[in-house]
Amino acid sequence: MLLILFIGLFLGLSYIALGMKKHQATIVSPKVLAKSNRLAFVLGTGLLMICLIYTLYTAGVGIGLVYYLGVFTLMHLLVILFVHYAPKRLAYVTGFYFLLVK
Repeated sequence: MLLILFIGLFLGLSYIALGMKKHQATIVSPKVLAKSNRLAFVLGTGLLMICLIYTLYTAGVGIGLVYYLGVFTLMHLLVILFVHYAPKRLAYVTGFYFLLVK
């Protein structure tokens, strides 16, 4: 359960970061279409919601919220480290490498 939560939250937060114009200039080329930004943001939000529902269903409301918020905090810090120290690798790790315009 925790491995699925780790992967889902990391991908969701990464896609949200890829969809923001603020981080887009450092992660991918600034010439990426706005449609791709919207797709990344919606996909990230959807993954976060799916992970929340999955955690609440498998672990219950009390423990599930604690798991979700704890892993969310850890994955948020990992995405921040990727954005600041290895921004180009974030697009490759998440599978959104096709957004890179050369």
